[in-house]
Amino acid sequence: MTLFSPSSSPSRRSIFLFPFVGVLAFTLIASASLELILRHWYADRTDKDMRQLMATTIDTLRRIGTDDYEIAVAVDSLGLAAPKYRLTISTADGRIIADSVLSEEGLEPGDSLAKSKEYLALQHSNEVRLSRYSAAADGEMLFLIKRFQVDNFKGLIRIGMQTAEFNGAIFELRLLLGGLALVALLSMAGLVSMFSRYINALMSREQSFLESRVEQRTRDILLLHRLTNMLAACQNLTEVQNVVEDIVPRIIGNTNCSVSLVNASRNLVEKKIDWGGEWPGDDIFNPDDCWALRKGKLHFSHDELSAQSCPHMGQCEQTTLCIPLLAHGNAIGLLHMMPGKDTSARIQDMTMTIAEHLGLALANLDMQERLRQQATRDALTGLYNRRHFEESLDKELSRSQRHHEPCGLLMIDIDHFKSFNDTFGHDAGDYVLKSLSLLLKDAVRNEDTVCRLGGEEIAVILPKANINDAIACADKLCRVIAGNHFQLNSTALGSVTISIGLSIYPIHAHSSEGLIKSADIALYDAKANGRNRFEVASISEDGEQGYCLVEPYNETDNNSNDRKMA
Repeated sequence: MTLFSPSSSPSRRSIFLFPFVGVLAFTLIASASLELILRHWYADRTDKDMRQLMATTIDTLRRIGTDDYEIAVAVDSLGLAAPKYRLTISTADGRIIADSVLSEEGLEPGDSLAKSKEYLALQHSNEVRLSRYSAAADGEMLFLIKRFQVDNFKGLIRIGMQTAEFNGAIFELRLLLGGLALVALLSMAGLVSMFSRYINALMSREQSFLESRVEQRTRDILLLHRLTNMLAACQNLTEVQNVVEDIVPRIIGNTNCSVSLVNASRNLVEKKIDWGGEWPGDDIFNPDDCWALRKGKLHFSHDELSAQSCPHMGQCEQTTLCIPLLAHGNAIGLLHMMPGKDTSARIQDMTMTIAEHLGLALANLDMQERLRQQATRDALTGLYNRRHFEESLDKELSRSQRHHEPCGLLMIDIDHFKSFNDTFGHDAGDYVLKSLSLLLKDAVRNEDTVCRLGGEEIAVILPKANINDAIACADKLCRVIAGNHFQLNSTALGSVTISIGLSIYPIHAHSSEGLIKSADIALYDAKANGRNRFEVASISEDGEQGYCLVEPYNETDNNSNDRKMA
């Protein structure tokens, strides 16, 4: 992995360039600052040394004298003592008397300081300090020149020093700092390269982790969306169980779970759905046996914080989670889960979300079922109503037409029911209607449909029943109803009888309207001919509806063979 790969973003490259720029800037600033400090220090020290040498020279001249010879001796002696300085003494007009570099023979009579920059600058002051190029030294020199007077002698004393040594020291310092900077940059490059590789590896792991989390979250969202859509389309608890068994384990894993619902009286909670294994808790329990229902929020049992278990879990020692299923502000049931002690927070959060969707779906399913019952059931007897009767009859006739099978229809009416109501009251009449409905439902087959059309009129649809099957069923119903004695609150109500009209598809009619009409005509004739009997609709040669008469039921006669068809 290179430090700056082509795939590196500009922001990442700028981040890695910052240390190099910082080290380089620090080196330049440090070099300039150190050079400035050294120059000031060197200038101060040189100035101090020059002034001390100048003072020593003047003191020496005061002691030995100021003639030319004595001045030359003093300059030579001091020049030997301070070889890096060039000491020059001249008269006030600039004529050189002695120089520590030039011997007495080397001095020319015309040598003078009058044309030097320092002499010219001295015209306006008693002391001048400057730096200039010296042809004799072939380099830059620093000069300090001053007027002095010893006894009656007035002259100039000049001390010079080459700056090449100092500049060389500065250059060496620059090389040293440059080397240190290069080492620092190389070290920084190595460290940044190692750090870059570490950061890239860390970011790659983090990116992979984030991508996996995003993928997992996306998958969870898609599964939750599908779960919500499927639950909304379910029409019964069996479909709900099939959906949750298929989708929920894909979200939270193959965890043992169950769903219990509170009954309509809210005094019992019954397990309705389970998946992931056999549920160890009670199938039916009291709502007070669950801490989650008491608290109105989730409850952990046997986790790291508490060993308090719900009573409905019995002797189960595993960690369990109970989540109330809330809908419209009411707890309609529970979602039970055995997550285990190492279950992640994601699984718990997803379980809570599943519980929310499941609670709403079950509440909607219950509401749909109640609306369906209200739309298709009679409120008093619990039988199917006229709407369901018409839909079921059309459906059964269509099926019979496809499969070329018969279908029977019984139209039933309770005999003298108005007189019964007038005698015993409407409460007794309602009780008889409900009891008679239960007797009819118990007497017919499971595939038969019993419907209350209104008042005391009841219809029974007999799928796949031929005329003999329908006659046997009608005979059975007459006997069962007539043989039952009703009693309400210790009041004997006696017995009631029914009259039945019977028609068969396709013998008597090919449509639901025709079949109902045929059965109604037969029912009216049964009532007109004495009640407590059934009659079968008939068809004559000219297409007119006819009927068969049956002997009325005699309570003393228990043999159905005695009921003869006229």
